[in-house]
Order: sequence, then C-alpha cells, then structure tokens
Amino acid sequence: GSGWFFPFRGVFKMAAHKSLNEPYATLAYYMRVVQLVALLLQIAILYSESDRLGISFLFPVTMHALNIYHTGYRWYYHIDGRYDFKQLLSSNDFGYKLPYMLAVLGSFLLAIVGHFMLRIEGLYLICSYISIATSGVVLINEAFAAIISKLM
Repeated sequence: GSGWFFPFRGVFKMAAHKSLNEPYATLAYYMRVVQLVALLLQIAILYSESDRLGISFLFPVTMHALNIYHTGYRWYYHIDGRYDFKQLLSSNDFGYKLPYMLAVLGSFLLAIVGHFMLRIEGLYLICSYISIATSGVVLINEAFAAIISKLM
C-alpha cells in the first residue's frame, strides 16, 4: 500500500464512528457539507481575484485548504466529535486533551482565522460567515450531545 505516504492512515480510520442514523450525526454531516461548499467557493473567489491581490491571496487560500482537509476528513470518515468531547471532559492532562481540542475546535478556529486574514465584500464574505456558522453549529451540536450523554 501507500503506508509510506500516509503513515497514520490506519490510526485515523480507527477514530471513525459512523452513526448517521442519529439526528446529531446527521446534522453534523450536512453542516460539514455546507461548510465544504462555502470553503470551495471562497478558494474559487480568491483564485479569481489573485491578479488583483497578488501574493497575499496565498495565505487565506492555505488556511481554507487546511480547513477543507480538516473538515473534509471528518466528513468523509463520519468522525463523530461526541467522543472527542467526552475525552475532553474525562481527562485532566493537557497533553492528552490537546489532540482532541484540535480535532473539535480545528474547523471553527480555521474558519475564524481565515475570515480575519482577508476581507473581500460580497459572496466571499457571505461564504466566510456561512463557514463560521456551520462549524459553530457542529461544535455546539457535538458538545451538547456529549454533555447530554455524559449526564444520562
């Protein structure tokens, strides 16, 4: 196989939790789809404006590409953030919590940073707000579901 190119592929596949028959997982799935479409539109708009923006368009494009990778990976493998939140709530060790924090907050933080890197009015700004809102909905949805399941 291609283990030399993707050395952690088996580890990440173990984290997948496919549960689309639940409303929390279904909402997260569709919000991630909307966010991916918004991010792709943002990259297309930045590319079309690259002659005017010059080299400065590379930084937001890189940030959006990282967000597409992070969100797309969690969407494609149906990774459920409720488990990540449960791990955050159950441990006191920061070193143990850090990967789970990045997994849960990564999409939201990348959307916020991408929003403040460059301001273009119109469709780009609307897509930026959509990306922030959808990642925020996924974050709240998964946190709420994890807290409810921990209480029950």
